[in-house]
Amino acid sequence: MPPHPQEAAAPLRKEVPVDLDRICRELKISHRRSKTSAKLVGTPVMIVMREEGHIIVWFDGPAMTEAEKRFAIAHEIGHTFFFRRRDPPDRAEERWCDLFAKALLEGEEIGKKKTC
Repeated sequence: MPPHPQEAAAPLRKEVPVDLDRICRELKISHRRSKTSAKLVGTPVMIVMREEGHIIVWFDGPAMTEAEKRFAIAHEIGHTFFFRRRDPPDRAEERWCDLFAKALLEGEEIGKKKTC
């Protein structure tokens, strides 16, 4: 059973706004944009889990606001740090990652788009 999302997010919150690049570096998570259409994969953002480090992939598609991008990154951090990858993740994991992202970004404007 994973910890409560607020408990999991608390040690990562060292500043407001939270430095998501710092967290990604500490957890060995990189991000990159793919020219593959978001329509083909069904989501604008996803995480690729690898033993040598995880990659958050942004697919070409509808524009996201900065707040939506930050929420998506925080949500994907929840997947990489706290769960083994299931394909696709179940609803409970998705809900936990949403709550984790909300807790991590507490005090910031929250933008939420569908992530995977």
